[in-house]
Amino acid sequence: MSIPVYAANAVSCLGVKPGEHFQALVDEPFADVGARLCDAALAAGAVSAACVVVPDSARPLLTAYEPFVASLGRTDAICFWFMHIHDGEFAGFRKPLYARAVEAGTRVAPLATGAEGVCVIDRSIALGGEGLVDEPVQLTFRQGRIVAVEGGRSAESTRAAIAEAGAGADVVAELGIGTNASARITGSVITDEKVLGTAHVAFGDNASASYGGDNKAAIHVDGVMADATIEADGEVVFALGALA
Repeated sequence: MSIPVYAANAVSCLGVKPGEHFQALVDEPFADVGARLCDAALAAGAVSAACVVVPDSARPLLTAYEPFVASLGRTDAICFWFMHIHDGEFAGFRKPLYARAVEAGTRVAPLATGAEGVCVIDRSIALGGEGLVDEPVQLTFRQGRIVAVEGGRSAESTRAAIAEAGAGADVVAELGIGTNASARITGSVITDEKVLGTAHVAFGDNASASYGGDNKAAIHVDGVMADATIEADGEVVFALGALA
């Protein structure tokens, strides 16, 4: 059976190696996605790959999914892939899962060395005294780290924040996509990053339980881009701020 590119990419990003144990946690509409992820993990050399499907009838999940959380101590890498996310599930379901994964040493976040290229923050950035940027801030990433910051005053503030924060502050931490059609760009990043058609990239800390990553830093800074275009497996899925 051929392995879909998306599944191979996800397993590669998680760094699944021969001899490891892998699990996929998916919702009912993505049951087949979970199966394909397991195929990819086994092809990468995993000794076991299990797919756990959460039925629609069990949603919303407002408490920890105990059988799965308990299994993380025996799992090297997991992929959490849901089509539908319900209000209230983060605190009761996802946060305990991430916390246990971090405690057990189970990988959930993509590899920290995976980001390559240029990110242009053209709307707002979560730095004190900034908000709306005076001009686009261009971040150049190499192997997951910022190696250059170019632009005007906001870029200078970004360089200073990274330098002052020290270790881990220059590491890519998060990618998000805005989906709220009612939100508007105001300069408040906590709102701006939700605006439909935007994307945001963060650098710095993602080791807290709310992110599930492994990079520890003194800062976590989000930068918002408007009219984003996003590709997955070579196919445009989000073009200039709209679903393709």
